[in-house]
Amino acid sequence: MKFEAKVTRIESGEGNLVGLGNLIFGEKEFVVTGVAICKGEKDLYVSFPAYPTKKTDESGKTIYKDFCHPITKEFREALNDAFIEAYIINDTPAVYENGEKNAGFNFKVSVTPFTKEGSSLVGIGKVTIDDSFVINNISIMDGEKGLFVKMPNKLRVDEAGENKYKDICFPGTAESRELIFAEILKEYEKVKNKKEEIESEKKFHKVESAPLPVQAEKEKEVAADTKKKSKSR
Repeated sequence: MKFEAKVTRIESGEGNLVGLGNLIFGEKEFVVTGVAICKGEKDLYVSFPAYPTKKTDESGKTIYKDFCHPITKEFREALNDAFIEAYIINDTPAVYENGEKNAGFNFKVSVTPFTKEGSSLVGIGKVTIDDSFVINNISIMDGEKGLFVKMPNKLRVDEAGENKYKDICFPGTAESRELIFAEILKEYEKVKNKKEEIESEKKFHKVESAPLPVQAEKEKEVAADTKKKSKSR
């Protein structure tokens, strides 16, 4: 799998931030923006886009979770090396080939459907690229025109100085967008239908195993007779 790391240096970044980068998979089939290059106590390190959760740590600080991240040690090291190299050579992309050459763009999807009263959000999905990198928090929405996919986004200031939500991780071409979104919706329908079948079977077995009214009445009579006999003794 081919990937490319692009970095723009930030001279007056907040805190330990020294650069912002983009990660491009294949021939722009998928793009991740907002990758932070930070200066640590000893070396530079790479941090992927994250969002605040409602949880806090022991010191009361908000816990953040990555929107996307590498899932293997090998790929994490390869990405770290690529982004630091891109930062050092400045404005020149670092292009890497991870695994087999010309392997193409391989991905798989998983979806968790659910119902939330008063919300158009009907499921959460994730995309795993080449079994090495995962994109979480992909929303499946039920709108006026039907189901659609919404990629992870963040509130950012545009060129006009206005706050607007922009996708952080997204398919980079029309073809990959169509392919990935279609797979996500297909998986959603598949998992949702399977879930409904299981729930339907549970209800059926519950009704089937319930005693019939006549049988239930007889059981009550037998229980009452047994109780009387035990008292008479």
